[in-house]
Amino acid sequence: MALRDGRAKLYELTQNKTFSLTGDPNYAINSNRLSGPCFGKGGDFCINDAALETGACDVGGTFVDDAAAARMAGDDGKELLEQGTLNLCGIEKGWGVVAFQAWVVKDFNQHVLNGQDMAWLDAQLPGATVAEAKICYDLATDDKRDIARFHAGCGDVEGHALMIVAELTTNKKVVGFTLNGFNQDDVAAAAAAAAAVAAGAAQGNQENVMRKDNFANLFEVTGRTRLVLEKPGSAVGVRPDGGLVFGAGPDFAIQANFQHIDCELGMTYASRNPLTALTLKRLFCGVHLDGGAAKLNRFEAGPHYSAQMRTVLWHWQSSHLDASR
Repeated sequence: MALRDGRAKLYELTQNKTFSLTGDPNYAINSNRLSGPCFGKGGDFCINDAALETGACDVGGTFVDDAAAARMAGDDGKELLEQGTLNLCGIEKGWGVVAFQAWVVKDFNQHVLNGQDMAWLDAQLPGATVAEAKICYDLATDDKRDIARFHAGCGDVEGHALMIVAELTTNKKVVGFTLNGFNQDDVAAAAAAAAAVAAGAAQGNQENVMRKDNFANLFEVTGRTRLVLEKPGSAVGVRPDGGLVFGAGPDFAIQANFQHIDCELGMTYASRNPLTALTLKRLFCGVHLDGGAAKLNRFEAGPHYSAQMRTVLWHWQSSHLDASR
């Protein structure tokens, strides 16, 4: 039986090695009565028998050695994966279990952003205190992965900005802010237009419903990267299926199933440095060692600072737009 766990992680303590979840979180943990616990769809780390006496490692299917992931994937990609197996278990083939314990510990990582992430965002947004944001939707508590629950809880937060936090399977953390986006009117308009197309009353593919937002921002927190909003008229929007969109690219979008993302930066949001579209995509959303695209791992959203922050943010945004031209 496979168990979804977007926060699963492996550690090897004698060498202080960490192995992060980069594959499908729906297969993070596997277990049955005939074997011990198993991490990863392909058996990244498994205890093979019910007596808890033997095990095997094959790192790289669902988890990846963080030290290896920090290096660029190239001709030595296969060797990096083999080294990950050695780093975790010390041997590529099977091994015996000398001792086994299972602990129940306090959840130390309740939210995607840690204290350092929040402090950096506070510095980027004058007068803001990210830690004070209240959660209006958390994917970790939504087994049905229902985009309607997000819109019901976060769609109308009048007088506040909405902060969305998306942790990707590449370990990147994308944070977006909007004052005008994802409201119920846009959701209804997108759904109605999509229904009209499906019923044959309209032709063509229904496009995203976009909205102007001078205050929208996109960040990638692990690399301390902030993008510049160049075209406020298409800053945020809603997909026909209710998914969330930043930019016309879409520069960054979360599909309604809360699994797949789009990351085609440069149309509405741009880097302050001259970068190719591919380089910017790798910098912001990342790619897996095997070249696979990033997917959504964890997602949270919550209303943020009050409407009185608009004047401060407008002056900040205007000064940075002027500086970028």
